[in-house]
Amino acid sequence: MATECAADQGKFWEYADIAYEKQHEMSSKAFIDWSEELNLDTELFQRCWESNIKEETVMDDFREARGLNLRGTPTFLVNGVQTPTDKLPQAIDQAYSQFNQRL
Repeated sequence: MATECAADQGKFWEYADIAYEKQHEMSSKAFIDWSEELNLDTELFQRCWESNIKEETVMDDFREARGLNLRGTPTFLVNGVQTPTDKLPQAIDQAYSQFNQRL
């Protein structure tokens, strides 16, 4: 939910990167500290996060992932097909090639 609150201020991926890198530090205080690191409006971020207003957004994503049989992160889909990390470059190249053939 904290990442979704950061998204409201245009910093979804930046916040997600910090949360992933520092997941061992995860705490209520850390969430706020990370928002400060990204120069977010910390008061706005904190109100968003503490209100749980993003809970339904997160749960919608969770339900969608479960419906696709995705069980963890990161999970990569290329053209709707779950692709192992070591096969990702080849899958992207193949998808790109198929796309260009349709043009």
